[in-house]
Amino acid sequence: MNRFFFKILGAFSQCQKNNKSSVITYISTNRNFTLMKNIAAFQSLRLTLKTAVKLNILLSERKMSTKFNDEDDKKKPKMLMKFEPVLRPEVLLTIKNWILAKFIIRPYLDNEFTLKDFTSGAKQALTVVSSFLSQGDFQSLAGLVTDEAITEIKRNFAALNVKERQDLFVKVADILFAFPYQVGIIFDDSNQRRFAEITVVYHCMNDFEELKSQGKALTEDAKEDIKICNYRFIREYTKGVQSDWIINRLGHFKLRHFEN
Repeated sequence: MNRFFFKILGAFSQCQKNNKSSVITYISTNRNFTLMKNIAAFQSLRLTLKTAVKLNILLSERKMSTKFNDEDDKKKPKMLMKFEPVLRPEVLLTIKNWILAKFIIRPYLDNEFTLKDFTSGAKQALTVVSSFLSQGDFQSLAGLVTDEAITEIKRNFAALNVKERQDLFVKVADILFAFPYQVGIIFDDSNQRRFAEITVVYHCMNDFEELKSQGKALTEDAKEDIKICNYRFIREYTKGVQSDWIINRLGHFKLRHFEN
């Protein structure tokens, strides 16, 4: 962080030496531009927080839990990977995610990164990966999902019946909404490697547009088929390393599995 501010001070001092009036113009213009960017950023954060609060209220009204219903083992989902699923956003994490994206990832790791663009790309990733999953095409998952994850998924996939396998597929139009649940930055001091890791939560409904046009999207029967997907993406940002986002954990569940 200190190097970043020293660079700004150095540039400012150089401008002062060159032309005092141009410095004033530069500062004024730069302040206006920075102010506009910050206003847009805060509006985006405000909208995200508002959505998070609304979603938490909605799920609370339906008596949702972040843990599975243990009353009947038959209601438990067959998990592709073993981990604690995520259902709803957390306000404090949402703020932390925004800070990490704006003040760490964008200035130091990826100057083109935005959570909005990442979430949009994550929706496309869900569609592609879920399509391969539903077909049992694990070979095509190579490069999209880590080898360790594929090994675990392949083992658990064998326990799914035909309908459960087909139900894994999610079309972009079936995604009700998606949000980054948690953004993490990993620094490995032993070998100076750097990673960014982002968990995305999706709420989906099969044939949502068709049900919506028929006025059936909000019926209780339709809500029973709402799917929750958790995908965790990781990317290495070590200097000199060319890397893309890859999924190292994923899961598909039904909303009813979380009902108390």
